[in-house]
Amino acid sequence: MHLFDRLRAKRPEPGPAPIRLKETSHLVEGTALQEDSWYLMRYRANDAFCDWDSHSGELMMEQAYSPDASELTAEQAAAVLKQRIFLGIGCENLFYMAVEEFKQSRSVISARELTPLEGRFLFRAKADYDRDTFVVFYGFDCPDGENHALFLTYPKAYAGTDDEAALLGVLEEAVQSYEEEKE
Repeated sequence: MHLFDRLRAKRPEPGPAPIRLKETSHLVEGTALQEDSWYLMRYRANDAFCDWDSHSGELMMEQAYSPDASELTAEQAAAVLKQRIFLGIGCENLFYMAVEEFKQSRSVISARELTPLEGRFLFRAKADYDRDTFVVFYGFDCPDGENHALFLTYPKAYAGTDDEAALLGVLEEAVQSYEEEKE
């Protein structure tokens, strides 16, 4: 083994950046159409998160972790994509199928962790979102009649850390504050 190979082999991998949450939060609002009625949905998000449009029709009211900016430049948006920390409501296939499966069998095969709930949210689950990312989500029926989830994605490198607990606290605040009303 060459000297440079040994030096590279001993260099530790850089860990994820520390999570820096704010003391305050803001209201996130969106609407859904069910039959002929509009419903207003809202939740609170930590001010370290800002509006994000992934341009996916399956995700809405999405927020991106960006503690240094309330609006993102193109350069900051590229960094946000790399860090993979998002909060929002979605009906993408993973969420839709998990809610459907839970309604039929009270289980979700793709979930690493599953907690059945009573009330507005049917369950809380943790699953692999992709190779490097976890998603923790609360499954529910949205006013538009679709299976949805209030979700948080974050890198697996945060697993078991205080930063993971802080991020999950952001999701809990969103869940506890979630409301919907007919407009």
